[in-house]
Amino acid sequence: MSFPSSTAVGSTSGQLDTPKTSRNLSLLRIPTSPKPVYTFSCCEGETGCALATPVSMGSWFKGIEMNLTPLGIVHTILSLTAVASMLTALLRDRQISPSSRIGRIYIWSLIATCATGLLIFRHGTVGPPHVLGVLTLVVFGVAAIAGRHLFGRYSAYIKTISYSATVLFLMISTVTETFTRIPPSAPIVARPDAPVFRLIYLALLALFLVGVTSQVRRLRAASSP
Repeated sequence: MSFPSSTAVGSTSGQLDTPKTSRNLSLLRIPTSPKPVYTFSCCEGETGCALATPVSMGSWFKGIEMNLTPLGIVHTILSLTAVASMLTALLRDRQISPSSRIGRIYIWSLIATCATGLLIFRHGTVGPPHVLGVLTLVVFGVAAIAGRHLFGRYSAYIKTISYSATVLFLMISTVTETFTRIPPSAPIVARPDAPVFRLIYLALLALFLVGVTSQVRRLRAASSP
């Protein structure tokens, strides 16, 4: 039995060529561990974000179970209901109106969200979420008064702007809570007072002004002869 020469056919270097099959098979390796989830943290300094440590999907779900109290779970379900109904109302009706079923779901779910939120002290003391919750409830009261036409010819405008303001407050709270809680082991943003939130809040305020302007124009057009 004869053996091939140590020099591969067609090779002039005198070295063995690596088989193409072996090189191709090395590209077909399937990872056995969960793919890490990369998050960003804005807690370092006043500006910029640094790439945080990868977090496995297993620890992500485990963190959710450890982070929420029963009251927190109820509060989260209510807030998600408010967000979903708000998006449905705006996409379908282009406004929040207590005369529609989806509008009433939004109003009462957000009121319940604010009420349960007042009982949650994430840092052991009253904070901006509590202030925002009280402000939302006050604005709902103003909208209810305007709905009874107690502001005269300006009632429709005040009611519309008030309900739109509650949407702004809800989005501020939702974005802040989401970015500072998820994933639980390494949140996207480490602190509620991180500089990145200033830009986010300005963007939400700009959207609010655009939406209110559009709604006021529709009201004027509907009231004109």
